[in-house]
Amino acid sequence: MTQVSCKNAGKNGTETESEAVKLKNNTFYLQVKVTAGGICNFYYSEDGEKYIAVGTAFTANEGKWIGAKLGFLALRQRKINDAGSVDIDWFRINK
Repeated sequence: MTQVSCKNAGKNGTETESEAVKLKNNTFYLQVKVTAGGICNFYYSEDGEKYIAVGTAFTANEGKWIGAKLGFLALRQRKINDAGSVDIDWFRINK
């Protein structure tokens, strides 16, 4: 699992990828904490209790779409016809 980000995406910016984390199981938890000024920090957990920081923080800002967005992406390292996949059981948003 990694964090992929693209600063200046609207201006053909370059994507960067954080160091990969090898997960022990297929089930894991993701969390983003947004603080004042739209600063987003990302975390993951394999047990749903202990969360570990992943990637780098970034500042959310407006773009072509208006409002908050949350997205998931599943990829594979090898180029084959069958793309990666992700099954999301639930997500929760807290104030």
